[in-house]
Amino acid sequence: MRWRARAVQRYFDAVAATYAARYAQPGPAGYALASRWQRIWELIGEPPGPALDAGCGPGLLLAALAEQGRMAIGVDLSPAMVQLAAVRGPAVVGALEALPFASGQFGLVVAAGAIEYVADDQRALAELVRVLRPGGVLIASFPNRRSPYRVWKNGVFYPLVGMLRPLVYRLRSLPPPPTVTAYHHHYRVDEVQARLTALGCRVEEVVFVNLQLLPTPLDEWLAPLAVALARWLERFGRAPLGRLGTAFLVRAARTESKDISQAS
Repeated sequence: MRWRARAVQRYFDAVAATYAARYAQPGPAGYALASRWQRIWELIGEPPGPALDAGCGPGLLLAALAEQGRMAIGVDLSPAMVQLAAVRGPAVVGALEALPFASGQFGLVVAAGAIEYVADDQRALAELVRVLRPGGVLIASFPNRRSPYRVWKNGVFYPLVGMLRPLVYRLRSLPPPPTVTAYHHHYRVDEVQARLTALGCRVEEVVFVNLQLLPTPLDEWLAPLAVALARWLERFGRAPLGRLGTAFLVRAARTESKDISQAS
């Protein structure tokens, strides 16, 4: 839906200038980004060929890949984000549902905090696989539908305080996020595995991140405790307890070279 893409673009354009700083914030929101970042680096390994950062934001991953001597390019729906990313590495404006790259162009594709925002997430996932060469690696993050933290926050807390949120953001001098950023897609692990298998990929690893025990708003009121608990629980990201994670990362290898350009 075009309205959804426009809403997402407007939001990320508005927060682009301060987005990179969020990774260093001391509270739960900053920890969620930092812990995802750490796990992504653990999963990347040494895939062959150039890399694509899909939903590159301000280009932090591009800069890190460049420091390792890897060829990489970013793509993002937000022109403001691409402008910032271009300082750190090559980046272009584009949508995940229609990536402006040739099939099989990349040996590594990373999509962190991106797939959940698109209207046609199945099409976006197919595009990420299409531009991946056989044997290449896809690392993508997905909000965890079964996370108790998310169930409470999106199913109970947000609806209860929905009328107050615009006032809260106004008092904090922040742009209120559009509905799609608060109620985006959520996923089950088995659902994602089935989709990737159908697209010719083999799921190699699943890791849960940002394991949270304190529900909103306690996580904000008791931020040091919430972060300390999440950091301690991170060791269980590959165990059954990992399902406390607000998101999970999937590392998958493309095993088939079939044409999926028309996948939907």
